[in-house]
Amino acid sequence: MTPALARLTRPLADTRGMTLAEILVALVIISIGLVGLASVVPLSSWGIQEGNQMTTSVFLAEQRLEQVKGMRWTAADASTRIRERFGVEAAVADGALSVVLPRERWQEFGRVAREELGCRYFNWLSAVDWKEQGFEVLCRVENLDAGLAVLMRTKLGAGESRCPSLTGLWRGADWMERECYDMFGIVFEGHPDLRRILLSEDWEGYPLRKDYAVDTPFTPYR
Repeated sequence: MTPALARLTRPLADTRGMTLAEILVALVIISIGLVGLASVVPLSSWGIQEGNQMTTSVFLAEQRLEQVKGMRWTAADASTRIRERFGVEAAVADGALSVVLPRERWQEFGRVAREELGCRYFNWLSAVDWKEQGFEVLCRVENLDAGLAVLMRTKLGAGESRCPSLTGLWRGADWMERECYDMFGIVFEGHPDLRRILLSEDWEGYPLRKDYAVDTPFTPYR
């Protein structure tokens, strides 16, 4: 063994006389060795045991996300999965699969779209006021790797203005749900901080509702 190699393979704690470059090289060698060891040693040796439910859950979740990321969903594949899980047909609209859902299954479908279809990008969320028919909430989520887009739609019904929040699935839903609340007065149940985002807290009414009077007085911006 050459003197240089002997210096690199000495115990890491004994760094006397070693240059900074030699220490860094030694750390790299140790890291490579640990990676190789992890590939052959059973997971139980690394703390993923039957009694360690948290570690096991995290590991399985990471494995599942990697599997989803590696899949290349087509519109036909996604339509089949949606039909099997929810019993509804997905229509193609503006390059996306459009799915109409009951409000009670809004969050459930969102979880399937994210975890099974790989739609991890939250594009937008908004609403439509259909007057006597009530509000409709829409949002578009996408699997950017597969080029798959899903347009989620749910009708709240006449006189209804409450919808489950998607903030637990996508952080991007936070401000968009606040904007929808600000403009339409739709209350997203489970939202961590539901308050106005564009208008002042003392603003009267919701400007994008069809019954909103355009001449409603407002407090000037300060």
